[in-house]
Amino acid sequence: MDFFILGAGPPYKGKQHSALQAVSNSELVLDWSLRAVKRLNPSCNFVCGYQAEIIQARYPELDYIYNKDWESSRAGWSLLTSLTNTSEDSLVSYSDILFHETIVKSLMETDGDVVVAVDSQWHSRYVGRNLEDIKRCEKVCVVEKVITRLGADIQISQANAEFVGLVRFSKKAIEHLSKLKKLSNFDNNNLKQANLSDLIELLRLQGLKVIAAEVHGDWSQLNEPADLARFILGTKAQTLSRLKQMVTLSRIEDQFTFNVDQWNKEPLQSINKVQKTLGKGRLIIRS
Repeated sequence: MDFFILGAGPPYKGKQHSALQAVSNSELVLDWSLRAVKRLNPSCNFVCGYQAEIIQARYPELDYIYNKDWESSRAGWSLLTSLTNTSEDSLVSYSDILFHETIVKSLMETDGDVVVAVDSQWHSRYVGRNLEDIKRCEKVCVVEKVITRLGADIQISQANAEFVGLVRFSKKAIEHLSKLKKLSNFDNNNLKQANLSDLIELLRLQGLKVIAAEVHGDWSQLNEPADLARFILGTKAQTLSRLKQMVTLSRIEDQFTFNVDQWNKEPLQSINKVQKTLGKGRLIIRS
């Protein structure tokens, strides 16, 4: 398994590279990404350009691919430059996103030529933000987990999820991308301006099976401080779950959670799972 981190371009805001931004006092964004994929024991590759020397000095254990066109190209081109004839199944991530190991596990367990991490709760991320932000984001149309269209040019009213910048490509998909790389002869301006979502859309149009893996808002992109805070703390239920193993002077009781979509589809199953997990005594319920 190869893990490609696409970090050739400059940050959306400020001067410090996104991968080197602090998440906590001791950890950077890149630390979180590497920890999230650690159980896969992948070959970790960083596609660099902007502030390449600083990143290489901080993380000498990574393999580096230099995108010489980093100032005039986008992430899709960075991925194409990194592919070799021996590329295997690959996990690919933007360098400015945060995600948990559970999301990686979901991508690995979902069947498809291309498995894309998407967030159907995407509208909540853009509350109070500029309309241009939501217009610019990479949007997704999903029908029963099958992605029918993907890209930044999709109308807001047509999309029902956002591409979070994390995707698993099967070996078959990587072979298709490698052919695309050869045909481009490294002189294709359209491909140089391609986002990662554009490459996935090309594969979909070629007939590959592109499937969505839902993240339910449990990720962050470093565009807004509120995104980072929401990711670290999570929902109230997620916060309690993460704190349960940490607190020593208090006690957090067992809990069982489900989302609105699960309730709408199978309410009785949710009730049965609650009773099986917590018993049939008195319960505390949050609305």
